[in-house]
Amino acid sequence: MVRYVTLTFKLLFFPQTLQKHRHHPPILQDNSQTLAAPFKELSHHRTPSESIGNNYSPRAQGLKINKLQHIPISKSLAKPVGPSCSSNIKPRCRPMSPQEQLDILHREEETMRAMQTEPTERDLERYTYYIANGVPSSLLATQPLQQMMNIMRQLPPETEDSNIQVKIMRENMKEEVTRDYCFTLRKSIVDYILMDPSECQRLSICSIPKPFPRRVIRGPVPWHTSYRKVYTWQNQHLFTVSQIMILLQDIWLSSWLPHCASIIDTSQALWLPLTHEGEQEALVIVKEFFSCVAALMSMQLRSLVVESLQDLLYIFTKHEDGNDFGEVFDEMKYIQSEVLQVELQVKEPHIDFSPSLQECWEFIHRGFMQIIKSAEKIPRVQYLSVYQKYSNLLDHTAIQEISSFLNDRQSLEGFRDKIESFNHLRQEIASLHVTVPLSMFCLHAGKLNDDLCGRAERLKDKIIMFEMKEHRELNEGICRKYEEITETIRSTPETTEELVSLNQYINITSNVTTRKLMDEIDEARFHLSFLLDYATLPPDDLKLNACVYHWPNNILTELEDSRIHLATMKEQAQDFLQNRFMNTFHALSHTTVDTHS
Repeated sequence: MVRYVTLTFKLLFFPQTLQKHRHHPPILQDNSQTLAAPFKELSHHRTPSESIGNNYSPRAQGLKINKLQHIPISKSLAKPVGPSCSSNIKPRCRPMSPQEQLDILHREEETMRAMQTEPTERDLERYTYYIANGVPSSLLATQPLQQMMNIMRQLPPETEDSNIQVKIMRENMKEEVTRDYCFTLRKSIVDYILMDPSECQRLSICSIPKPFPRRVIRGPVPWHTSYRKVYTWQNQHLFTVSQIMILLQDIWLSSWLPHCASIIDTSQALWLPLTHEGEQEALVIVKEFFSCVAALMSMQLRSLVVESLQDLLYIFTKHEDGNDFGEVFDEMKYIQSEVLQVELQVKEPHIDFSPSLQECWEFIHRGFMQIIKSAEKIPRVQYLSVYQKYSNLLDHTAIQEISSFLNDRQSLEGFRDKIESFNHLRQEIASLHVTVPLSMFCLHAGKLNDDLCGRAERLKDKIIMFEMKEHRELNEGICRKYEEITETIRSTPETTEELVSLNQYINITSNVTTRKLMDEIDEARFHLSFLLDYATLPPDDLKLNACVYHWPNNILTELEDSRIHLATMKEQAQDFLQNRFMNTFHALSHTTVDTHS
C-alpha cells in the first residue's frame, strides 16, 4: 500500500515526473526492497521472495509459495526408474558433421525469423531510450575488480618512460571497458523485462533488434572410432587393463615370484573365461595372455637389473671430481666413504700400488658385468616376434601347404580366396617398418621384408601357373575333340554301311556332342575370366583361346558341308543303284525273249 501512495504522491506533486512517465513509463521501481525490481511488480502483492521467484524466469509468473506448500509429492517421482521408464530416455544422437549442424542452425534461424517482426523506428527509439535512461547506474552490479585486472594484464606494463599519449590511451581503454560493461548490463535487464509480452505492450515496444545468431559448431571427432578399436585390441591381446597385470605390478617389491604364481592360481576366474571360445581360438588367446604375463614379469626383472646398475654407478659418480689434491693434501677435502683400499708396497727401487690400478679397474668392471650377466636368461621382448607369424614362409612350410592345396580338387573360388590371402599377406609385410629405432641400435628390415614379399609372391604365382596349366589342358582337350570330329565328318565312306554310319555320327554330333563341348567351353570361359584378373597370358595361350572360341561356329559349317556332301553321295548312290537295276532288268528282259524264241 505504501508503494501505491508513494507513486500517487509523485504523480500529483511532481508534474515533470508525470509528463515523463506519460511518454516513457518506468521500467524499474524507484524504491524497492531489492535492487532492479521490475515496475510490473507494483501491481502484485508479493513478498520479496515471491517477486524474485516470479522474475527468475518468464515461465514462473504467478508463482505463490503458499500454493506450493499444498502440492503433494507425486509418487512417480519417488518410484525407482525401471524398464518401464527406460523408454522415456532419449538415445544419444550420433555425432553430426559441421555441415549438418549448420543446416539445423539455419532452419532454427529461419523459424525464429518467421515468428518475429522487424522493429520500427519508434521501437528502436524507445528501446534505445530505456537502455540509456531506464536503468540507473545505482542499480547495476559493480564490475569485478579481477575482471579489469585481467584485461589490463593483456596490455604492456606501464613504465616510467611511457609517454603521456600511452597513459591517456590506457585511461581511455579503462573508461571504454567500464562503459561497455554498464551498457551490457542495462541492455540485458531491458531485454529480460521485454521478454514479458505485457511489458512490451505497456512500454509500447512491439519488437527489438535481434542479435546476430551465435553459431557454435562442435568439431568432428574422427579419433573416437580408432581409439575404441585400439583400446579393444590392446585389451584383448595385450591385456593392459587386466586385473591380474595390476596385481602382478603391485606385488613386484614383495615376495615376487612365489606371490606371482599364487596370484595366477587363485585368480583363475579372471583368465579362465578366455577358454570359453572355440578350441583353437581359445588356445591362441590363452597363449597371448600368458605371453603378456611373461613380458610384464621379464620387464620387472629387467627394471631390477637397471636399478642395480644405476645404484652401482651412483657409488662411483660420487667420486667423479677425482683426487688431484695439488701440492698440499687437505684431508678435509675428501670426506666421502672410500670404495677400494690400495696399499703402498716397496718393490725396489720403486713404490707400487697393491692392488694395481689395472686390477682395481678389472674389479670394478667385474662388478658391472656380474649384474649384466644376471639378466642374460631373462626372457626378452624382441622385435623379431613381429615376424613369428611369417615363419611358414621361412621354413618352407608354406610350400608344402600349397602343394597339398593344389593336389586337392579346388574350385575357382577356392583359388581366388587363396590368391587374395597371399595378396593381403604381401601387403601386410610391405607395410612393416623398414627401419626400427631401438635405443642404441637401429634395425634395418628392408631386405628381410623384400625377401618375405618375394616368397609370398612366388607362392601366389605357383597357384596361378597351376591354374594356367589346367586351363591350357582344358583348351587343348576341347580343340582335340573338335579336330577329331572334323576329321571324321570329312572322311569319304566307301560303302553304304559306312555312309549310314557317318550320317548317324553327324546327327549325334549335332544334337549331343556339340552341346557337351559348349559346356566345356563355358567352363573354359570361367577359367579365362579368372586368369585375366591375376595373370598375363602368353601369346600361345591367347591363340589357343581364340581357336577354342572359333570352333563352335566352324564345326557348324563343317557339319553342314558334311550333310550336303553325304546327301550328294546318297543321290549318286541311288542313281547308280537305279541305273544298275534298270540295266539288270533290261538284260533279264532280253534273255527271256531269246529263250522264248
